[in-house]
Amino acid sequence: MPFWKKKKKVLSVLSDGAGDSNLVVSESLTSNEAPGLDDKPIDEGRLGMFILEDKPSDALTIIDIVAIHGLNGHYQNTWSATAPSGEQVNWLKDLLPRQIPNARIMSYGYNSAVQFSKSVAVTETFAEQLLEDLISWRNSYAEQRRPVIFICHSLGGIVFKQVS
Repeated sequence: MPFWKKKKKVLSVLSDGAGDSNLVVSESLTSNEAPGLDDKPIDEGRLGMFILEDKPSDALTIIDIVAIHGLNGHYQNTWSATAPSGEQVNWLKDLLPRQIPNARIMSYGYNSAVQFSKSVAVTETFAEQLLEDLISWRNSYAEQRRPVIFICHSLGGIVFKQVS
């Protein structure tokens, strides 16, 4: 069975009010099964441009790398995995700076939990916000002249295409 069709097991503690508690295992839909149907409010703290590896703004030999996650993605979790040691590794933050030491690495977060029935205007809005955030982080003369490399996953590629 594909991972997006698997049910998530949830552990809950139920109390009868008299101090006795029972541990209950239940199954629920994952966000991948029902995109856009999640009733939770959007976490505004995960939206916008995030600097994962910063460099001096006046350096002339620096490049900017911007990662854009895909559908139901997250600016950090999309690029992370658990190593065999059990440690959580974000390859943008933990591995890429060693491979490209002259890069400022950024990740763009946007509300990607949309339904496909929505208008193209939604991706245009994400693209406008991306462009505004990128411009606001490229203030100095040296930053404005830096090459930019985009790493896009899934819907992130469509958002980037709307920018160009």
